[in-house]
Amino acid sequence: MKTKFLLFLSMLILFCACNEEVEYTVNTSTVSFYPDETFTLSVTPAGAGWTFTSANENIASVSTSGIITGNFVGTTDITVHDTISGFIAQVQVTVNPTNTLYREPCQTFYVDQLAVRAYETRTLRISGTFSDGTSYLLYEPDNEYYEGIVYLFSDSLLYFESEVLVSDWYSNKLDAHLNERYMIQQDSIADIDYFLSPDSSTIVQKFYYPYNYYTLYYPSSYTGSLQYVSWSF
Repeated sequence: MKTKFLLFLSMLILFCACNEEVEYTVNTSTVSFYPDETFTLSVTPAGAGWTFTSANENIASVSTSGIITGNFVGTTDITVHDTISGFIAQVQVTVNPTNTLYREPCQTFYVDQLAVRAYETRTLRISGTFSDGTSYLLYEPDNEYYEGIVYLFSDSLLYFESEVLVSDWYSNKLDAHLNERYMIQQDSIADIDYFLSPDSSTIVQKFYYPYNYYTLYYPSSYTGSLQYVSWSF
């Protein structure tokens, strides 16, 4: 009887162990770091079947073993998937800037002046309308390293552009600021370099006019002529 009881008990323990639910976990749900830094995702249980996918590899890429690398400033999601069990988790990745020359202008381009005013925290210096019907909002800088920002609105273009004015004294700061946020591109036809945002929605161009850089932001979906205004306080 004792032998039968021990055999029954061992079979019961084995049955319970086999039916114990496996817990699938990821070591974090958020990651915050800087360009060129890395973070390694750890999954449980370890083993075959795990895949890692970035929603935007321009912002942050991820290797087959779960090593995340920050590429450009922005926020994206990493999908963690166990193909055997079907378990799926999302990890939000934020890549922060190490160089901040100015707060980026509003890049929701197909909105009116009220939406831009709601976005801006800088002090509005002046607003008005040029003789060609283009209206503008001119904002003061919030630090000593740039001269300000102007938004240009035109009903005929159905979107706005913005320009940030930076003195050539701070050209190195401007390059560092842009290089962390935008991908350098080459237009072989126009033979010019420009920057593209990681989500491909915004184009940034630099125009040099004696002693200043005018950094122009406009939507990548627009293919017509650009507006450009030389200004200073």
